[in-house]
Amino acid sequence: MEVVLTPSDLKCDGYELNSEMIKNKTVSVPSGTVINEDIKRSLITSGVKEIVIMKGQQLSPQEELEINCLFDLSVEEIIDNSIDQSLLFEDPLLLEWAKSLFITYLSFPAVREALIELRENDLISYNHSFHVFMLGVFLINTYKVRNKPLFLLGCLLHDIGKKDVSRGILLKESKLTLEEFDVISSHVKLGARWIQKYFNESLLEEMALSHHERLDGSGYPRKIKGDTISYEVRCLMIIDVISAITLKRPYRSSKTITTALELLFSSIGKYDHDLLEATVNCFKKYPKHSIVRINGKKELFRIIGYFSEEHNRPMLQALHQHTIMTEDVDESNIERFLYWDYNHFLHQYKEVEWNRYLRFILYGDTLCAIKSFEKLTDGLKVEEIYEGIVKKTIIELTNHKEYTEDQKLLGYKTFGEVIDRKAQDYIRKQPSKGKIILTTVGEEQHTFPLKVVSSTLLANGWDVLLYDEELPISDLVMAIQTNHVRVVGFSVTTNDQVSKLEDYIMHLKTYEPYLKVIAGGQALKRYNSNKKVIDYIIEDLKDLQHQLDEMCSETLLDRA
Repeated sequence: MEVVLTPSDLKCDGYELNSEMIKNKTVSVPSGTVINEDIKRSLITSGVKEIVIMKGQQLSPQEELEINCLFDLSVEEIIDNSIDQSLLFEDPLLLEWAKSLFITYLSFPAVREALIELRENDLISYNHSFHVFMLGVFLINTYKVRNKPLFLLGCLLHDIGKKDVSRGILLKESKLTLEEFDVISSHVKLGARWIQKYFNESLLEEMALSHHERLDGSGYPRKIKGDTISYEVRCLMIIDVISAITLKRPYRSSKTITTALELLFSSIGKYDHDLLEATVNCFKKYPKHSIVRINGKKELFRIIGYFSEEHNRPMLQALHQHTIMTEDVDESNIERFLYWDYNHFLHQYKEVEWNRYLRFILYGDTLCAIKSFEKLTDGLKVEEIYEGIVKKTIIELTNHKEYTEDQKLLGYKTFGEVIDRKAQDYIRKQPSKGKIILTTVGEEQHTFPLKVVSSTLLANGWDVLLYDEELPISDLVMAIQTNHVRVVGFSVTTNDQVSKLEDYIMHLKTYEPYLKVIAGGQALKRYNSNKKVIDYIIEDLKDLQHQLDEMCSETLLDRA
């Protein structure tokens, strides 16, 4: 595949080499690339030790013409199936270099045959592969890869394994089954195996095998993460996603580069952030939530949206004054991209996700509500989940005037199912801190508030006996004595229950004088009574946990 020369070995008649290719100590160039005396001197001055010439099979004039035509046709197909990809082909010198590389790559019979087979098996996958190659050419001087022609060959061949995947699965427009997804996912191993057979290049093999890995370990096939993913693969991961989003598919329209970049930035921890910022500056396409500097303006601006579907007229908000810029500006007015505002994105994302979650709750879609609940609670502690999400849900369902009674009833039912499902995920195996009874007084059921408290305590190591209706005093005393309980918690939501609760506790303590009583709920927010029968008024779940931990440390509770 390669011929290795030193600069002194080069002949110089009729040759031309792009000086961008001589930045490394080792330079790879296509066979037939011609080098003049000036470039030769530059190579030696730059400290280049080796020139690696990619040497394929000699092409006949007809074969070269056919590859030329395939290149031109592929360019047309990319432009026809995208919105804003013409910028890849605007620089004639870059385009000519891309074509010369493409011809060199396809001068290898195995490469030519495999790409033609891929094109015949699945034109979409072939166009995607060619598009990834052209994106790589466009970004090649932004990404500091060690061997540019080899990296670009890896871009072209990264999905070559799809030539061996069932055409029916590749072209399926509906949702894939798990088995079908496994079949498609196998293309990375099939591609790496094919490259191993025809090339002795570990980089090419790694690019085919690992371009669906992610920095957080969530990718496939090996779930590798962080520094175990090479720099070149990190570059390819970004290029691959940009192509996948911006090319039209049978089941969806093409998207803009700006949309692709926003998705990449919002996939926190999955892609190399420095490479993403470099990609933005190269394309000069600025995703929503970008902080930018505008020509002639001292104030910094945040991009909060776009006025056009082509995403070339940004809607700008002054960063500190929060005013919307009314002047008509386009991307050419942006002097510099500074950073992507993750906190602003997260705030908007949570707001949108919260509305989706409530809609699922009200419509009785338990599975979707659980998925949305998981997104909202990602990274939160158990107490934060119940204070910030569960309590908020209860208030929303109870107080929202626009919901009908039927919607609220269905919402409560769905919400209860979500809580039942998710509570089990938060219960950790740990030594018991003690036992506690949770209950109420009066005729009103307290299913949700008590479930919330119960789940929080279970997650923090307490054994909970839950009664969501008032028990007769004799039954509660029996439960206390049988289970060796020293703390009982009550939930009270209406004011008329407070005096009843006090009488109930006074009666209860005649049987269990050492019993500790905690209570919480809306009716006790401003509790002030001379009877002092409640030992602790709980304001929130963090306060409850703190009070119980203090009781535990003072050995007020019997151990389970």
